[in-house]
Amino acid sequence: MKTKHTAGPWKTTNATHPIIGWRITANDGSIAGVHKAGPRQSINECKANARLIAAAPDLAEVCKQICRYHDKILKDHGHIVTTDPWAYDLNDALWACSEKARAALAKLE
Repeated sequence: MKTKHTAGPWKTTNATHPIIGWRITANDGSIAGVHKAGPRQSINECKANARLIAAAPDLAEVCKQICRYHDKILKDHGHIVTTDPWAYDLNDALWACSEKARAALAKLE
């Protein structure tokens, strides 16, 4: 999948604007501003939301790696043939992670 968003890494910085509490920036400049959603939201929650947004390119890359790894296992081995229960648990966990990663990546389309 070709990247359509601003390339990472992204980082958070404390904004100087009185409304926008945190900025998400990349090498190319500002990407977004995050402000408190209302009086009940703390500045720490606002900062955590900004950090989550800033982590998006890294998280997307991890999702892609999980999918590639799972696809390679399926291509090379098909499925696990063993009587060891841990191997089935590992396979099930990788399958579940891969499905969640693909669903997250689909939101980028």
